[in-house]
Amino acid sequence: MFVVVTLFLGNAFAATPVAEPKLQADIEQYLAKEISCTKYAGKVLVKKTYGPVIGGVVRKITVLTLNSEKVAQIDKAPQGTAYYVKSSSLGYWLAYTKSEVGEAIARLLSEIGLTQRQFLSCGK
Repeated sequence: MFVVVTLFLGNAFAATPVAEPKLQADIEQYLAKEISCTKYAGKVLVKKTYGPVIGGVVRKITVLTLNSEKVAQIDKAPQGTAYYVKSSSLGYWLAYTKSEVGEAIARLLSEIGLTQRQFLSCGK
């Protein structure tokens, strides 16, 4: 399953505009899991989860692509989780904290053009 999150939308826009998050050059060697979804015409969603060791600590990095273009990245580290979602309409990426995950999911669904139900069905 891609993401199981209950969607709670707030009215405040709290995300921080950022540059596209970069992955280390050798990230593919840390690939732990890959899931593809082609249920919806013209959309190929791929979720890749990596487990690199950075600074002696294992991190979990998840990357979601739509038609081979990165649209989201989630970085889980001991100090916290960061959510990054591309915003084509705004022309940059947005960074969200764990408390803003509902807003991050809403932005992701808008970016990929699927409903939450369609998105969640991709992992089944």
